[in-house]
Amino acid sequence: MATKKRILGMHADNHTYKFSTLRHNGFIALTSMRQLKVWKAKLARGGTKRENFKEIHQFVQSQFDESRRAWKVIKTINLQQWGSQSNRNWSKLFSNKCILGPKV
Repeated sequence: MATKKRILGMHADNHTYKFSTLRHNGFIALTSMRQLKVWKAKLARGGTKRENFKEIHQFVQSQFDESRRAWKVIKTINLQQWGSQSNRNWSKLFSNKCILGPKV
């Protein structure tokens, strides 16, 4: 996600950059100029689902590791609470049909 932000920032600083200029500056992940619009929309929504789940996983893993180092008992409810604490945008991450229920 950091690379996407860097590419979008470079393009925002100078809208006259051509596709070849961005690719030449090391942004090989960029496949087309249309992709810039897609990335901008996804970043406005908070990132892709995969990136959001990765962020949740990293947060829960760090909390788990801290608790294990402190010899605390870890239960399933702890994992669920850490997961819900890590992501603030549940409504953006899940649809209305999710088991969490409809948007409020």
